[in-house]
Amino acid sequence: MKKLIALFLVLVTLFCLTACSSEKKDTSATNGTTTTSAGSADPVADAAAKYGINLTAEGEQKMSDERAAMSVLVETKDVFLGGSTMFFGSDKTYADFVAHIGCDASYYSFSGGQRNFTWCPEGNDSAKLMITFADSGKGWTLSASGSVNIK
Repeated sequence: MKKLIALFLVLVTLFCLTACSSEKKDTSATNGTTTTSAGSADPVADAAAKYGINLTAEGEQKMSDERAAMSVLVETKDVFLGGSTMFFGSDKTYADFVAHIGCDASYYSFSGGQRNFTWCPEGNDSAKLMITFADSGKGWTLSASGSVNIK
């Protein structure tokens, strides 16, 4: 019960966080992807094109069928993230997580001006590692994390 309450609080916090961007954006792409004026400087734009996701549409969208090993997700949660759930001033990006975990996220959603990515381990879609990125003005950087059944 405590884990469910903690998860609920993490999710509520994720939806309450807001971020503002001082970077000029071009949102004229046909699938709603956002690119910077410098081109595809946002690695998420490449993933959006690859999986056909709309970066500004709310609701969960399926991304990669590739799954990470449970041990990698546990290590990511406990070591790479240090067991923390809130991150202020972090410079970690989606590309850092893909490099560390070894695959793109399983699911993507956009809510409250934030990008939410979920990784599921091999053979277990009920276990999830959820990572949220906010536009820090220096790009989309880590702002929060949560997990369910990642042990």
